[in-house]
Amino acid sequence: MPILIVPLFISPVIVGQFWSLLLQQPFGPTNYLLGLLIGRPVEISWLTQTPWNFIAIITADAWQWTPFMFVILLSGLSAIAPELYE
Repeated sequence: MPILIVPLFISPVIVGQFWSLLLQQPFGPTNYLLGLLIGRPVEISWLTQTPWNFIAIITADAWQWTPFMFVILLSGLSAIAPELYE
């Protein structure tokens, strides 16, 4: 039984590591790209400062689960009989 859970658990681990690398200070590209966008250096500690760590968690969670929810929505919409559209 535990073998069946492993593929479902690997995805959150990979997403967590990916976002951790993106938001890492000083080597993550997030602060650099944000600094290019606004025109001045940005030094936000995304993983430790209080409002920013919640924003980072919400963004990573939405990035991970939104495609899966759209696949579920698409499968539900494709199961509707064509006669109901008329």
